[in-house]
Amino acid sequence: VEGAEPEKIAELSSQIFWLIVPSLVLFPLLAVLLRAGTNLWVSLAVASAATALAYLALLPVLKKFGLIE
Repeated sequence: VEGAEPEKIAELSSQIFWLIVPSLVLFPLLAVLLRAGTNLWVSLAVASAATALAYLALLPVLKKFGLIE
C-alpha cells in the first residue's frame, strides 16, 4: 500500500525472525537466576549481557549463510 516492494518486506521479516532467536536467551536465564536467589538487578544485567553476546555470536553465522547483509 505504501509502495514498498514485497521482496524488501519479505527480507525484513526474515531478518527480524533470525534476530528474535538470541533474544530468547534473556527470559529463561533471568528466571533461572532469580530462582537461584540472585538479586533482580544483577540477574537482569547478566541476562542482558548474555543476550547481547548471543546476538554478537549469531551475526557472523547469519552473514556467513547470507541471511543478513
